[in-house]
Amino acid sequence: MGSRLKIIVYGLLIVFIAYTVYLSSFFVLHGEVHLTNDIGRDFLLLQELDQKKIVFIGARANTQGVFHGPLWAYINYPAYVIGHGNPVTVAWFG
Repeated sequence: MGSRLKIIVYGLLIVFIAYTVYLSSFFVLHGEVHLTNDIGRDFLLLQELDQKKIVFIGARANTQGVFHGPLWAYINYPAYVIGHGNPVTVAWFG
């Protein structure tokens, strides 16, 4: 009986995880990304990185005093290039 219960619990856990992943990616799956002013600024930084190839300013975080630095732009730059600046492609990557 213990083995059967274990299989049921793992099955329910997998279904729950799949459902939460689907819910968290719902907008991206449907090609919609809600852009705020911070995300717009991040895309301006990615566009600047595309033009200049080296930037020293990075994205801000939502918390005051926290600064991501330029590493965030360099990590997301391949998705920006692959998607030709499409925010949905960058959202799938991040």
